[in-house]
Amino acid sequence: MKVYQHLFFLNKDMVTVAEYNNSEKEFSYIRNKGEEEFPVTEDFWQWWKEAVSYISGEITDFCFIYDKEYNILSDGFIKNTQASGESCWTESRVIKFLTKIPEYGNIILTDCNGKTFPSENKAITGKNNETFYTNIEYKGRDRINTVPVKEGNGNISPLAEYYRGIMVSENK
Repeated sequence: MKVYQHLFFLNKDMVTVAEYNNSEKEFSYIRNKGEEEFPVTEDFWQWWKEAVSYISGEITDFCFIYDKEYNILSDGFIKNTQASGESCWTESRVIKFLTKIPEYGNIILTDCNGKTFPSENKAITGKNNETFYTNIEYKGRDRINTVPVKEGNGNISPLAEYYRGIMVSENK
């Protein structure tokens, strides 16, 4: 049975929908009247079902990236169709999508547990810092700058202390 893997990017009352193709490792946009970005409407899920030829009972794996709460995010349709178990949505897959949207720079995503990503070494750089939220759970390591400072020396993180110890032991 097919599992629909769709990413929904909601910003300023507009939505962009992309389907992830596992075999090609690429996204393709699902257009509404020829447009990649279109207004969020109350009949959104009816439009989506028709646009992707959804058949009742098929499994979905949705990733939502949004700037504020939208009614479509609390629709019972999502709960009844969402795949159980492990999601296909990873940090790298989400970043791959976000890098295709050039007008958004430094995007900071907050997951369902309050963790933020992308991690610093993979930050999407650009003009503005934009905060968005997502339904997926970030399972990667915490960002280095959130590691608490070790008690005692007052200003060195555990990672910096580790490397300092290596350098001292090598007499550098």
